[in-house]
Amino acid sequence: MKLIYTGMFKSQITKRGRYLTSLMIATFVWVGSVSFAQQVGQYSLYLQNPYIINPAAAGLENEFDVSLGFRKQWVGFENSPQTYYVSANTAIIKSAASPRPSSVRISSPSEYDKYESGGNIRHGLGGFLAADEFGAFKKNTANLTYAIHLPFTRKLTVSFGTSVGLSNWQFDQNAVTLEEPDDAVYDMFAGQSGNTANVLDINFGTWIYTKKFFVGYAPTQLLQNNISFDGNQTESKLNVFHQVMGGYNYRMSRDLVLVPNFLLKYTSAAPLSVDINVRADYQDRFWFGGSYRHNDAVVAMAGLHINDMFRFGYSFDITTSALAKYNSGSHEIVLGIRPFNSVGKTVF
Repeated sequence: MKLIYTGMFKSQITKRGRYLTSLMIATFVWVGSVSFAQQVGQYSLYLQNPYIINPAAAGLENEFDVSLGFRKQWVGFENSPQTYYVSANTAIIKSAASPRPSSVRISSPSEYDKYESGGNIRHGLGGFLAADEFGAFKKNTANLTYAIHLPFTRKLTVSFGTSVGLSNWQFDQNAVTLEEPDDAVYDMFAGQSGNTANVLDINFGTWIYTKKFFVGYAPTQLLQNNISFDGNQTESKLNVFHQVMGGYNYRMSRDLVLVPNFLLKYTSAAPLSVDINVRADYQDRFWFGGSYRHNDAVVAMAGLHINDMFRFGYSFDITTSALAKYNSGSHEIVLGIRPFNSVGKTVF
């Protein structure tokens, strides 16, 4: 997760703690003349739950799939970002009389080997709740998703999804220390009474997949709303973020599947963010992998499918930017639950 403090805050505000605004801007800020605070989440375990990146991934699996996630960024860095989220999505088969397609588990990519679309149109439904905290800001998000999966050939499917949601932004003036006590720009931002903003937004996505590869594109915050705290208009707005994700499932043996994959993120007036990853899945039970995020971090990750109902993933980011001396890394965990699956044999 990245913080964006630009425009009205540049060289004017410091957070309570031991770090400076200049350091924030130089090392972990995505610069944009009208960018506002934390806009989109940063995740390392997105391959375990691609729905949090792309609404078109809703309904990839026939099972009702729930994910509980937590990410703590830059441990040891006071007021560093952290995120809690819960997501759920499921597929609805068009015709009950049609053959039921095999499950597609991004969290266990080798199961692609069993998947063919079979000519069925599928509809996906999903929901997402998240709570972000970063410095003086809090953001609560809720959205609902619809996706449709259209078989293009017997093996290739294209899906389109859209989500509509509401974000509630909160600003805590007590968590800010001004370098200049009389700052008219800051006073405009803080407002006279209360510090909350509600923003409606729309996200879109498309996803192309077979049992061998997947690629998706998702532009978010399409309405580009301006931020208004209790009627006090600011110069900040939500920028469109473009995210492209893809990967290939390469079966090395009966038990082992390698999944090289990538994630690209871009917004205007900001550098391109590039994640290059590789993941290995063993017997559809254990997986481990690594990731390199350009000019930001290297990531180690691992997980397991405890049984047919529960799966677990963990990642640890080692900071490689100039912030490395100020923190001891980032942690992320995801618990996946398929509540309507019968519990089968565990890995133990």
